[in-house]
Amino acid sequence: MNKKSFISSFLIVGMLISNNIVYAGGVTNAEISNNTPKLQQIVASYNAKFVDMRGDTLLGYNKQTKVNEDITITTVLNRLKNEGYLPVEKQYLKYTSTFGRRGTLASEDTPVESIAIHTGLDIAAANIENSNAYNVLDGKVEKVIHGNTGYGNHVIIDHGEFRTYYAHLNKVENLVEGQPIKGGEKVGEVGNTGRSTGPHLHFEINIGYTAVDPEVFIPYITKTSSVIAELDTKVQENSKVVVKEDILQKATRGSSLIPKIEKAPEIQATPKVEKKPEAKVEAYELTLDPPVETKSSSEAIPFDFSKPKKAYAFEFDFQD
Repeated sequence: MNKKSFISSFLIVGMLISNNIVYAGGVTNAEISNNTPKLQQIVASYNAKFVDMRGDTLLGYNKQTKVNEDITITTVLNRLKNEGYLPVEKQYLKYTSTFGRRGTLASEDTPVESIAIHTGLDIAAANIENSNAYNVLDGKVEKVIHGNTGYGNHVIIDHGEFRTYYAHLNKVENLVEGQPIKGGEKVGEVGNTGRSTGPHLHFEINIGYTAVDPEVFIPYITKTSSVIAELDTKVQENSKVVVKEDILQKATRGSSLIPKIEKAPEIQATPKVEKKPEAKVEAYELTLDPPVETKSSSEAIPFDFSKPKKAYAFEFDFQD
């Protein structure tokens, strides 16, 4: 190896060790070369502070000022305890990377704060990829971001007192920023987008600008979204039955949707009555000769055979 190549290799190795930034679910060269039990214990002791609740406060990491700070969690804890849903189904609730400083120290003298901090909880298990990621509590959609850097495809939900992040999604639901969203509602599908070394859900809780350890809150959450899915299925099935019955009921009573057809009355045939012929009578006026003066029998009235006499008759005409 010539001098130029040696110097280049030395610089690259030095950069890898000094720039000890850990991607979600990943490791660095520093972790491999300095993975000693004693150095691990120093980091573990430091991170234990993030899960140590002191009354109603918890130590968190302010993402804006880059320092640790105590923050009150009573309201957030109570809401998640009473109304919260798990971000994934129970069978996937396994952690591959927890909250806190991540990586190992170069030496015992190295400040723990010099290594990267993981501001969320990485949830991963066998076959978790493309499974559903769920919103944990009622709120509204603050941001929907598509990309392949950092958090990758991710959704941020505003719950009022705090926000939750769902990162590295393969697929994001058709959500619109500002729209309300229910607890237990699907936000996307678990994936491997952005700075990620394997399929997992990066779940994060921020109170203001301070990230706190989700592992503190998850044990208090009892609801799962599978219950919601089951209820939705039952509601849909019942709705179909109700609609079907409603249509049938309306049809039987002649609704406007299905017009009732009135049955035409049956016409009974009446026997044909033969019409009887009407009798036509042609009448002739009966006129009498002027009255005859009655004379005594001794006076004979001569009969004049030269004058014709009227004949009177009645004619009956029968027609069919």
